[in-house]
Amino acid sequence: MKYCFRCGKQFLTKSNLNRHLFITKICPLKYLDITRYNIRQNYNEYLDNFCSVYVNPNISFVSTNNNITLSTNQAKINLIKNILKCDNCEQEFKHQSSLSRHKKKYCRNTISPAIEQNDDVEEYLKSQYDLLESKYEKKFVEQSAQQLEKYDKLKKELEIKIKEMQEDQPPQQINNTEQQIQQNGDSNQAGNINNGQILNLTINNYGNEDLSHLTTEELREILSSRFKTLPKYIEHIHIKEPKNRNIYALPKDKFIKVLNNQDWEVTRKKEFITNMIYEKILQIQNLIKERSEDFSDINLSELLSILSMYNNDAEENKRIKEDVYLMLLNNRDIVKQTYEQNYDKKI
Repeated sequence: MKYCFRCGKQFLTKSNLNRHLFITKICPLKYLDITRYNIRQNYNEYLDNFCSVYVNPNISFVSTNNNITLSTNQAKINLIKNILKCDNCEQEFKHQSSLSRHKKKYCRNTISPAIEQNDDVEEYLKSQYDLLESKYEKKFVEQSAQQLEKYDKLKKELEIKIKEMQEDQPPQQINNTEQQIQQNGDSNQAGNINNGQILNLTINNYGNEDLSHLTTEELREILSSRFKTLPKYIEHIHIKEPKNRNIYALPKDKFIKVLNNQDWEVTRKKEFITNMIYEKILQIQNLIKERSEDFSDINLSELLSILSMYNNDAEENKRIKEDVYLMLLNNRDIVKQTYEQNYDKKI
């Protein structure tokens, strides 16, 4: 005998029960508060509960045209509710869809726990690096290597020029020459400055930023900012360095502009900021791995835990996206001014 746990109808075969559960009109709720889908999927699990409460000698059933009614003595029996629990946090749900949505988006216990104590910092950094290597390493390691190679090449050329001039010029002119070379190097990094305006500057495309301006002291200040590390890192690259001002935020809009070949391309703001955050997190992790000795006075394990939380915690991920977008939005006038002064056209 087959039962419908909602209305109490009896059926001789399983096919008759399935036909009853698939009809358009839902049968009235008299006994177990469960969906027809759960009856089909978990019939054997609910059968024991249903029979132990309703189908036993203490309950008299009256069967008429496949309709089952309980005696008046059992009319006030409490309904057995279909309670679904999350395996991670034990929160209860009434429907399977609610449980699935909770596990996918909102369950906080699915987040990997923060590191409380970690004596071997290098081993932990290596494990974090290997975890992200398969997704992002190839692209950004190549970019970092190219940038470092370019910086080293320029540095060597400058040192050679200084030595040649020191050999050829009298001692009185050496100091003036070094000052002039230093001034020329500064002008090449920031362009010619005239009345507060940066002129004759080539702005790098997004993805080809020059990171040579970041000193060890600046990096130490950025990495010691804890929860503000990521916004500060992005600000130092894309705002404080004029050659890297290649992101223009649009207020109250779903899009954002990114510089590519001296022209601005419109892209979706949500997707762009998400990808940029992942890229910058990887850059910071690579930086820590390669130069951990320079930042020995900073709690690197805590910083890596914070960066990992941005990828796993939905609320923190939303907050950091808002902080980064507000930082870009507040500096949009600086980006606009730099571009229009050097390319003589509007954004």
